[in-house]
Amino acid sequence: MLVRLLCLSRAPLVRASQPASIFYLVPSHSRSYLTKNDRLRILKEKTLAKAVDVVKAEEAKEEAQEEKEKGGTDRSIDPNTGRKLLWFNDPFLLAEHLEWLVVKQDKADEAIDMAKRHMGSTGSEVFGRLLTALARQGLTDKVEKVVQIMSKQNKEISPQGYTSILNSYAVAPQSGLTPEDRRERIRIAEQTWDLIPTPTVHHFNAMLKVCANFVHEGGWTLARKLYTDAKDSTPLKVEDGEKPFFVPIDLITYTTMLRVCANMGGDKGYKVGMQIWKDCLQNHENEKETARRKKEDIPKRSYNRRREVNIETKKLNAPDAYTLSAILLVCARAESDEFARTGLTIASDHLGLRTNLAEDEAPEPPPQKLYTSKPKEPRHTLPFEMTNPLLHTLLQLTWRLQIPAVGFHWFRRLTNYTSFKPDVPSFNIINGLLLQLKDYEKAWKVARHSGSASPPLLLRICATAMKPYGEDNQMWFERAQTQWDIISKELADERSRGRRVDVHPILHYVDCLSNVGKWEDMSKIVERWKEDLIDQSRNMIEKSIAKKNPLLPTSTSSDSDFAALKSGATGAGSRTSFDHDLQFRLKHLGILKDGIGRAIRLARASNSPDLVRLRLLDERILDCLRLSKSGESVVRKAVISMKELRKREAEEERRSEERERRQEEMMERER
Repeated sequence: MLVRLLCLSRAPLVRASQPASIFYLVPSHSRSYLTKNDRLRILKEKTLAKAVDVVKAEEAKEEAQEEKEKGGTDRSIDPNTGRKLLWFNDPFLLAEHLEWLVVKQDKADEAIDMAKRHMGSTGSEVFGRLLTALARQGLTDKVEKVVQIMSKQNKEISPQGYTSILNSYAVAPQSGLTPEDRRERIRIAEQTWDLIPTPTVHHFNAMLKVCANFVHEGGWTLARKLYTDAKDSTPLKVEDGEKPFFVPIDLITYTTMLRVCANMGGDKGYKVGMQIWKDCLQNHENEKETARRKKEDIPKRSYNRRREVNIETKKLNAPDAYTLSAILLVCARAESDEFARTGLTIASDHLGLRTNLAEDEAPEPPPQKLYTSKPKEPRHTLPFEMTNPLLHTLLQLTWRLQIPAVGFHWFRRLTNYTSFKPDVPSFNIINGLLLQLKDYEKAWKVARHSGSASPPLLLRICATAMKPYGEDNQMWFERAQTQWDIISKELADERSRGRRVDVHPILHYVDCLSNVGKWEDMSKIVERWKEDLIDQSRNMIEKSIAKKNPLLPTSTSSDSDFAALKSGATGAGSRTSFDHDLQFRLKHLGILKDGIGRAIRLARASNSPDLVRLRLLDERILDCLRLSKSGESVVRKAVISMKELRKREAEEERRSEERERRQEEMMERER
């Protein structure tokens, strides 16, 4: 007891604002002498203190909410959490924090609210960096919200901000957009372009990127108009210190315009693309000549060494890998084979690749060490660094021209570089070329030893190599069965997580089962994955019909709508992955129908109890096929009716012009 009194006597005095508690009276070094009752009392008071803090936070939250409803805001209290808000007086630190919230933390709404609160610290530069961060994430709706906040606060958009706004429309996801939404986006982008006081080449290239994504909604016409105006314009005569209205066109402009032509496709895009390609080469020659003349004007004994070095090492607008990839893609998407073969000439002139390789001269597949070891003597060099997109385009060109041997030879030649390693999509295209050459064993070896081996790819090779009752079917079926054991577990895991299952490996394995005549196993696979194989196919057919078939053709239908209808009716011209996936499913629905029919005959002969289940599956597959045929007929009728409507409109326009011409002639006679 005496020890406790001595300890209490050494304790510091308590302020009036502190609660009368033993916890505050007893020093930390003497708390071990407390009794059990004292400890319980201290614990209760600590719990009560925490409860008081929670109540205060709730009250602060309610007060902030009431002030917000009344129209007032408290800068120091967050209405969502009741905690103190961050405040930045330095605009640089504020911009850094806003970028961190958007890019690293994925909190775009919180960043926008913080920028809205900091009315005194946020200027055009801070908002410009926020717009850039939002645009890189593809958050178009958030960008529009920031623009509205800036207009309310009377803040001017910086040049960087205009570039970010246009880039947001170029990189934003477009998979779920309707045709009306796409037209609205390019209309808003065009309005933004008109608001720019002094457009620069950065604004110009960003606007062309938007046009490249919406070529069928007016982007094609707008891009050609902008490019023509920029090419024909000259710098304005302005005073010193001011900037001209247009800067010279750079290499990115040519590359982006070639992308516009490639997205347009067909002979129409090819003709315009070749003209732009000629402009690019001519611009490069002009810059080389200008640099040569400047270098000749410098005296040989000039002391201005720095200027001489700068002219010698000047970076000219020479076509690089991205520009070549764009022009080759334009050639690959041309309708005429003659136009597409122009890409072979370009590849030969700029890359030094052979184009007259016979199919029997195709070399053997490269060993594994070719991609990991450093060759002593490369076969040839390129004027720029090789990239995987350029390799993809070269292989797509050979695929388009049906010359897989040339594509495989190019792949071997280009992969001899020490600094370039082909990626997985490149090996996938090579496997497709080898399958087109019907060299299935070589495709299997390349897929197994190239580092791109995956069970779905190997299963696809097995399904393509197998023929109905072929000699090597048993070997390929054993390989396919090994890969299917791996794939089935992964697909079951994906389904258990609620994700969408990829049906391509399932249909490839169904092909293998049909080629060896295992109809019962095939029916079990279809029964297990019927929701993914049949029900999803039906939903895709209905979606395709609703997308390509308007209920009533009107005179306001655009050329893109008519092209979509025409491609849907003829079965050609599919441009999206959705259309390719649908065609792949429809092709295999016929195989499923044949396999289930054979399984029904076997079950009927053996009096199997699975006969009812198989008949239900057969009816569901037949229903999908009927829906597909009816949808094609409806789309054909819509195309025919739209053609007739266009003819009537053209005839009425011709008659009105004829009527106006006659009226003008009568008025002249009266005079």
